[in-house]
Amino acid sequence: MTTLYHYCPSTSFTSIISARAIWLSSLILSNDLMEGKVLSKAFSRKMDKDSVDVRTRNELERSLRKFEEDFDGLGFCLSEVGDLLSQWRGYADDGRGYSIGFAKEYLEELSSIPGANDHRFMIRKVIYDQLEQENAILTTYNGIREDILSGEIRFAHPPTLLTSTDYEKESKEYIEAYKDSMHLLWIRVLRALPDMFALKSEAFSEEKEYRLVSLLMKDTEDDCLFRSRNDRLIPYRQYELKKLTSESISEVIIGPKNVTPEIFVEMFLRQNGFNNVKISRSAATYR
Repeated sequence: MTTLYHYCPSTSFTSIISARAIWLSSLILSNDLMEGKVLSKAFSRKMDKDSVDVRTRNELERSLRKFEEDFDGLGFCLSEVGDLLSQWRGYADDGRGYSIGFAKEYLEELSSIPGANDHRFMIRKVIYDQLEQENAILTTYNGIREDILSGEIRFAHPPTLLTSTDYEKESKEYIEAYKDSMHLLWIRVLRALPDMFALKSEAFSEEKEYRLVSLLMKDTEDDCLFRSRNDRLIPYRQYELKKLTSESISEVIIGPKNVTPEIFVEMFLRQNGFNNVKISRSAATYR
């Protein structure tokens, strides 16, 4: 069984266990200013290597920026490592919280079940290496390149009064061809959307992150919930930890600054229906 760990403060731990639910919250309001924007960087690097013409490059980059403006990823972040000092410091109230070990098999099963109003989530392993990021978008990128080479996607220069023999007719034809090309480009780029919140800077590679992601389209009448924290209002979706064929939580690690006796954690888990959970303390000698 593969275990993925969610680091959190004590208040979040008690909320998850008591409500038997997890919250997928806005990623663009997280601690990484580049959330959702690394995808366009990967496309830009590929275009640099292929010497894509300026006009095609500008249109593709504009489409990607539109996705960045229109979409947010609601995420629940996990790590392959359950006892990592930087994670305790950054995400678990400076070591006073908990690391909750979720069974990956359970999360995969849960992801296939619709949540509130039929919203599902994806399980994505975060990619940090730039070459691996480019490989992740390769199928989408090659499809766009093939459409450009075949003429399905065309970004010719618009007619002008100086170059056109029938300016009005050629302008209308240009506009229609441009709209068709942009529509097709939008559909092609849409295929890369699942990777939008699965690519991060190598600076975060120590986290060895997996994440649950549910896409949110901004400026729509979405049924997401909202909570407030300090200087921000955060959209989120809640997913119930339903009883499935496998157990949801397999392990809980108590943070290095958390003084709660292990027996109290075990009692609390049992009271809320989480049985046979391994409980241990962090090995980090951090105060």
